[in-house]
Amino acid sequence: MNLRILVWILFVFIAGCSKEPSDIEVKALVEQALHQELSEVVKRKILGVDLSSLLGIGELKINEIQKVSCQSDTENTAICEVFIDIDYSSNGGIIDLLGGLPQKRKITRYRFMKVSGEWRVIDPPAN
Repeated sequence: MNLRILVWILFVFIAGCSKEPSDIEVKALVEQALHQELSEVVKRKILGVDLSSLLGIGELKINEIQKVSCQSDTENTAICEVFIDIDYSSNGGIIDLLGGLPQKRKITRYRFMKVSGEWRVIDPPAN
C-alpha cells in the first residue's frame, strides 16, 4: 500500500515538472485555439453583412490533432509541432460557388507557456 502511494506521488511530481505539454494538453489547447480563431473570423462584417453568411462558412470539424514534437524554449515555454487535420462545413454562399473549402492537413508550430502550473497557447501558429 505504501509503495502505491509513493509511486502515485512520484508520478504527480514528475508530471507537474514536465518541460513540455502532454499530448492530451496539446490536443485540447490547439482545439480551443482553432475554435477561437474561427469564431473571430466569422464574427467579422463586410458592409454590415456577417462574413460567415457571405462566404457560407459553417462548422469547424476537427479530424485529428496530434503532437509531433516539442522543444523547450525556456523553463516555462515550449515550441511544439502539431499535425492538424480539419474540415469546414459550408452552408451556401460564395464558398459553395468556388467548390467548397479544401480540407486542411498540415504541421503547424505553436508556442506554449506554463502559467500557474497549466499550459496555455501564447502565440498563434508560427509557420
